[in-house]
Amino acid sequence: MNQPMDAPSPSWRTRGLVSTALVLLVALVFGQTAGFDFVNYDDDVHVYENPRVLGGLTKDNIVWSFTIHGPGQWHPLNYLTHQAVVEWFGAQAGPHHVANVLIHALAAAAWFLALLALTGRGWSAAVTAALFAVHPLSVESVAWVCERRDVLCALFWALTLWAYAGFARHGGVCRWSLVTLAFAASLMSKPMAVTLPCVLLLLDAWPLTRSNAGKSWGSLLLEKVPWFAMSGVASSLTFLCQPQAVVSLQVIDFGARLLNALASYAIYLGKALVPSGLAAFYPHPAIVGGSGLGSLRVQALLAVPVLAGLSVLAWKSRKRAGFFTVGWCWYLGVLFPVIGLFQAGEQARGDRFAYLPLVGIFWALSCAVELAVQRGFIRQSRATVIATTVVLGLAVLAWRQTSHWQNGTTLFQRALDVTENNYVAHQNLGRLLQDQGREAQAVEHYRLAIAIAPRPEALNNWGVILGGQGQWDQAREYFQRAVSLRASYADGWYNLGAALELQSRPDPGAALQAYERALRHAPRDADTREAVARLRGARR
Repeated sequence: MNQPMDAPSPSWRTRGLVSTALVLLVALVFGQTAGFDFVNYDDDVHVYENPRVLGGLTKDNIVWSFTIHGPGQWHPLNYLTHQAVVEWFGAQAGPHHVANVLIHALAAAAWFLALLALTGRGWSAAVTAALFAVHPLSVESVAWVCERRDVLCALFWALTLWAYAGFARHGGVCRWSLVTLAFAASLMSKPMAVTLPCVLLLLDAWPLTRSNAGKSWGSLLLEKVPWFAMSGVASSLTFLCQPQAVVSLQVIDFGARLLNALASYAIYLGKALVPSGLAAFYPHPAIVGGSGLGSLRVQALLAVPVLAGLSVLAWKSRKRAGFFTVGWCWYLGVLFPVIGLFQAGEQARGDRFAYLPLVGIFWALSCAVELAVQRGFIRQSRATVIATTVVLGLAVLAWRQTSHWQNGTTLFQRALDVTENNYVAHQNLGRLLQDQGREAQAVEHYRLAIAIAPRPEALNNWGVILGGQGQWDQAREYFQRAVSLRASYADGWYNLGAALELQSRPDPGAALQAYERALRHAPRDADTREAVARLRGARR
């Protein structure tokens, strides 16, 4: 591939000013989240109802963070940072939001310094970091408290690249160790970093051109074997932590996954260019059915020539525009683990999944403009004005998108406004209304959610409302439907036990069995343990 573009490296004073500007830009866009609440979408499980987080930085909680447990992925550093925030600032939402914003700001500055170290080009590095900092597709990763793992992963990913630039040019065990430590931290923040060794191989081709400096591709691959091994371990730990989150082929068959993957690669690009209609959850067409599957086929059909054309262009450009080849391969490769072929969760796609992959696209575009300036196609001043205008425009859109994350009500009302058949939004809005005592409105949302795609949470919550009205026989039916959909649903089993115990014709034996099933899936739940002990004692 072509050599990196020559240019004088910015002074340390300039680097400091750019880094400071990036931090301030992030603060202006995302500072509003300091007054935001948690949202009732994974924040409860991972943060504000998680006793291991609310307990702070105790020895047992720290050990727990590194063990294999559900729900979700293996990301011990994510939990450690949440525990630290609780330890120092309490369990309120504000400090958790501020921590996310601070880490994202540091990540933006780290991206600038890392790309500068790799290429020596300050303009493209600064523009890439600015696009990463304020693009609306980055909002979900920053404004969603439980996505701390994203911003942490991005920070350590950038630090890995920064350290790798030094190792690639100067070698040495110490520099290799720094790369390894930063990469390990990235993996322990979010396992999406498993693709990072592949990115390092891309960087060997451009801009580092290590194969032109006497290094064989065999030796370049050999030095990364330990890093690939680390990726393998992280992948295994993630699978062990979230087997129940993996969606079976009976729910979403491989054909639908492939169509959705092709469409999603193109849709993410489209939303990078025109970031509109963003939502916290995008229903998968294979789950909601209807006309969605037909639309998905059309989207995939249109995506194929776009993706194929860009891939061919990237291959042909490898010698004269290596930045485009690397950026495109970065995008395709880093997005691959979350593109939906290995489906975890029922979403069609997620804005958070584009957080790291789009850095490759931003970098390629920035380098292309910089090359155009170097070859006299556009003046430097004009390019800077255009780039600044784009960044500021995206910042305004990101500020607006961030405002939708104020609380669960604003978030899921926005999702209903911009998506169709969003059963998750109906389900979560129903729960919020139920907690506010507005049960009739909550039931209407549960009814709509179940009509779209019956899920245990909506059935269980509707059953709780019926139980609260004394209609335990009807409530039992809803709880039974909930656990029939998900046999590991502890809340459903517990409520079924309560319904069997309190219905018009009580069945203590069946109630005990339901409680025991709940205890099997939630062994630390105090209410379930008390219920099991009470009924076992009554039978003696």
